[in-house]
Amino acid sequence: MDEKSFRRGQSYVTLLTDLDEGRVLDVEEERTREAASGVADADPGAEKAGGGGAVDMWEPFVQTIQQEARRRPSCMTYHVSAYLNEAVDQVRRQEHKELLAPG
Repeated sequence: MDEKSFRRGQSYVTLLTDLDEGRVLDVEEERTREAASGVADADPGAEKAGGGGAVDMWEPFVQTIQQEARRRPSCMTYHVSAYLNEAVDQVRRQEHKELLAPG
């Protein structure tokens, strides 16, 4: 489950994608809790409680997958990678600053 910018500006749709088959299963207008609930209903794997899925880290998406689809989000690769890269960059900047300090 993810959102996609649609047209210009801050206009989004909520998508449910089958990553194994590489196809879109459902699209709902807007990026809301209700839209997340709507696409979760189209999840053919939802009846398999405990299965994993890829989901954007936006809290309403995570809650929807956990509550309505009875699945655990197991893959948030982009966001985890982005947070890790930011942390490494902050440490690198601080160490560089300390190494350039006189003495």
